[in-house]
Amino acid sequence: MFNVTSEVWLEVFKNGAGCPLQVTRHACETKRYWHHDLTVYIFDPTRPTDLIDLWNLRLEPHPVLPVPIDWFENLADHIREIIKAQFRPVKGNPNGIMHHATVEFGRSIGKERSDVLIKTLGGLPVGSLYVKLMRNCIWQSHTDERIHRDERLEVTADEQQISIDISKEQKLTAKFQTLDPDFASRFGGHGCRWINAVMISGLHQEEIATVLPFNVFDRHWPQLVIGNDWVTVGNEGWIFGQSYKNWSVGLTLLSMDDAIIGSLNVLGIQAKLSDPGHVAKQMLDHLGGLWDVYLLADLETIQLLNNMAGGIRRRTHGVEDTEETFERRSAAVKKWADLISRRKKHRSLPRMGLDDFTRRNIIRLGLETECPHCHVTNWHSLTTIDYSVTCERCLNRYEFPQAGLRKNNQNWYFRVIGPFSVPDFGRGSYSALLTLRVIRGFGSHAEMTFSTAMSLKFDGIDAEADFVAWHRQESHGTSKSPHLIIGEAKSLGQGDLIKPKDLSKLKAIGRKLPGAFIVISVLREHFTDTEKELLRNFVRWGRRPDEHGRPTNPVILLTAHELFFDFLISSTWEKLGGIYKTFADYEHTHNLYNFADATQIIYLGLPAFHEWRAEEYKKRYARNKRLSKTM
Repeated sequence: MFNVTSEVWLEVFKNGAGCPLQVTRHACETKRYWHHDLTVYIFDPTRPTDLIDLWNLRLEPHPVLPVPIDWFENLADHIREIIKAQFRPVKGNPNGIMHHATVEFGRSIGKERSDVLIKTLGGLPVGSLYVKLMRNCIWQSHTDERIHRDERLEVTADEQQISIDISKEQKLTAKFQTLDPDFASRFGGHGCRWINAVMISGLHQEEIATVLPFNVFDRHWPQLVIGNDWVTVGNEGWIFGQSYKNWSVGLTLLSMDDAIIGSLNVLGIQAKLSDPGHVAKQMLDHLGGLWDVYLLADLETIQLLNNMAGGIRRRTHGVEDTEETFERRSAAVKKWADLISRRKKHRSLPRMGLDDFTRRNIIRLGLETECPHCHVTNWHSLTTIDYSVTCERCLNRYEFPQAGLRKNNQNWYFRVIGPFSVPDFGRGSYSALLTLRVIRGFGSHAEMTFSTAMSLKFDGIDAEADFVAWHRQESHGTSKSPHLIIGEAKSLGQGDLIKPKDLSKLKAIGRKLPGAFIVISVLREHFTDTEKELLRNFVRWGRRPDEHGRPTNPVILLTAHELFFDFLISSTWEKLGGIYKTFADYEHTHNLYNFADATQIIYLGLPAFHEWRAEEYKKRYARNKRLSKTM
């Protein structure tokens, strides 16, 4: 036994003898950055609240030097030396920014006593010391990205990047070998001894759901482990508790559709893929994913594909339904070649050719002939052409006109095939996929789990969403809680495309899903005056503040300018100039909230959300003041 004195403190903390706090971090790496300067914590060891705070300070990234208050005066000279040593230029910074120390006082120590103690540290350089009397509230959720706030310290024993093989026999399954601390025994204790935080990346595939909503408070869904173990989905990824060394974990992965349906079910909504959703999904299968939707990012291309499409179009007029049947049309090879040539001149990346459309089974080459019986033009695929062919209209057979071919090989024509042959712009699939492409490419290191058009049922309401997505944007190696996004996408058309019934449906969905973003897009470069008025009222409704002071249902507005973007939305707005160029900077295009604000200003002339909220507050204050005078 020995007496604990200020001299013992000097031996431990100044001369490097080590302490229990250091032992518990043995062989672990703490993620600290240049701005995590030293905190000198002055506490009263007789007060439990101060001791608890000292222990919890280890959750923060700043190194902590604990000093019992009764020894402060004896240690003042040594503390002064430590603070002076901390006051040094930040390496590589040319602006004269300096490191500094912070003296934080325990909650039991009042301001009067702390002021007296600080005076004993006289002679310090100006700016070398900050003093605070409160804890950093790292347990609170903050949403303002413009203000830096410390978060909890991340401590790791090992990390590794691996590729895993996925089995697709009955379910999507995979297995990975867990990581273990080198110093841990194989067995010991009960329950969770350490965790594996797994961040699954899906940058090169769009089959598996890699972005899932956080389930910290209810871990019954999703079931990601083969068995019944619960997995926490949080900002560090998927958290697997580990009890044994040299172990492996079997994963049950989710398809994107299953993830969207499951997450909506947790929120009280029954969802299933609708008919337009199946069409859009088939288009994605042909294209190979959202990345290749750039092939459709051109108005002339979409119009040509739609003109070539055939099939049955159903329309509702009041209480009556009508059907119209369209035969597929062909387009000359030269027409497509000229289109691709024009597109190449106006695009930067990626390059494209006619084979990009044929390889993905969007269009298929064939031969045209005229039936001598009914004089209708027939198109024959390369697998059906023969010396004798059958007319599609009258079904009579006739000889292939070997000696009567058109000049300059003009018998060669393309036709759209598969889902691209569906009329009405693929039942709205083109605009929905182009909108998803905008959202998917938004933000650096962003990923997305999404589903195409879905039928939704909740609270006795039947509704449709043109797409549903969970969008995640990474920041400094950690993931923000993903945003739920509901899409309403309109194709080309005359007059008002957005109707009151569309916005009424979106309001019902927004009330059920507070916090969800609502994206409204049109496949033309403007909104009509009537649409603008409807949208202004809808955006104001979506701007009702939530508990964090943000819009409850932020609304993003997109037109063909954004849907046909070339490289980045910011570069597209820069080229457009005018009001678009005003919002082409990083501030307005790096997160979805600011992007929503920018689109509302550009297309509706509304003030920014914070300006609108300040004005609403002034109006409410003036109204309450008038009412108080009349009482």
